Amino acid sequence: YFHSIDHGILAGFILFDRLIKNYNSAFEEEKDKNTHTKYENFEHKNLSWKREHQDHFAIIADSIIAHNIWFCNQLKEEKQRYKLYGLDPLIPQYLKKFKLKQKPLIFF
Repeated sequence: YFHSIDHGILAGFILFDRLIKNYNSAFEEEKDKNTHTKYENFEHKNLSWKREHQDHFAIIADSIIAHNIWFCNQLKEEKQRYKLYGLDPLIPQYLKKFKLKQKPLIFF
């Protein structure tokens, strides 16, 4: 599994990318009709678009990605491989516990 692209990680990146592109596209369409349209908050096709939604997009994408990250087991060879690739935070002895307020969707 180390030598292939994980579909869940890729899906999280693609989801975030497409949500941002969709937001930007809606903004550009609306701006073409109304030059006073603000990026932070606008109406487009009877929907309310807000810049703060992008933070939600990031949280959702991060949760999808995090559910597809493999933590290291206790095998010495695997620990060395994780260290080689700078994945020390995924080695149990270095793990920091998630808190519900920091990453609420991780707990679903």
